[in-house]
Amino acid sequence: MNKKKIVLFADGLVGKKLVNFLLKDFKDQILMIITYNDNQISKIAKNSKIKTFAFCGNDHLITNLPKKFDLGFLLWWPKIINKETLNLSKEGFYNLHPSLLPFSKGKHPNFWTIRNEEPYGVSIHKVAEGIDTGEIIAQKIIPYDWEDNGGTLYKKSEKECINLFKKTFPKILYKKIIKTIKNSGGSFHLEKEMFLESEIDLEKSYKAKDLFNLLRARTFTGQPSCWFFFKKSKYEIRIKIDKVRK
Repeated sequence: MNKKKIVLFADGLVGKKLVNFLLKDFKDQILMIITYNDNQISKIAKNSKIKTFAFCGNDHLITNLPKKFDLGFLLWWPKIINKETLNLSKEGFYNLHPSLLPFSKGKHPNFWTIRNEEPYGVSIHKVAEGIDTGEIIAQKIIPYDWEDNGGTLYKKSEKECINLFKKTFPKILYKKIIKTIKNSGGSFHLEKEMFLESEIDLEKSYKAKDLFNLLRARTFTGQPSCWFFFKKSKYEIRIKIDKVRK
């Protein structure tokens, strides 16, 4: 059996861990690793003698990618891959997305899940034109409650994306995906929407539940939070909710 040739687009902690996972048992099948910038993943690729380069736009991709390969994987990849790039892969691209698709397509699903009280989880889907579209091939539900916030959901999604990919990758490689889920409906959000939603108006009336959800959705250690203005000064708000345990 001919071994399939794979191209990886990888970023972040999830990308790093999954690149290491794939190099352990599938190194001879990896043609190239594309990174978002010159980072730890690119160092791993170079140390493993795998061709690598940092993303500089879709035109740059077409010039530097192999003209044909079997499979492409987007491992926590932050940019849209255009149609010309998608067409280079014989069997298509697969993407990891930190939401329970079709809910929270686009940016900041950890925020919108809490803000809109939607189901949460992680998904692997075949990449089609558009953002987070294409048939869903695997998912894992992540339960959450009032003690969770945007930061805790993000961390949970990192862990479960890694676990789900490790279980699903062999099925993709050997064409053992039997069932797919239609990826229609749900919700979609752009990058700027979270920031537009995050200013608290001191003169506005909020339902307590909606305000608590908004505040905890933007509570993420080390990241900006919700804010309000008072007498020309800007104040940030974070919230911590603890369940009373008897």
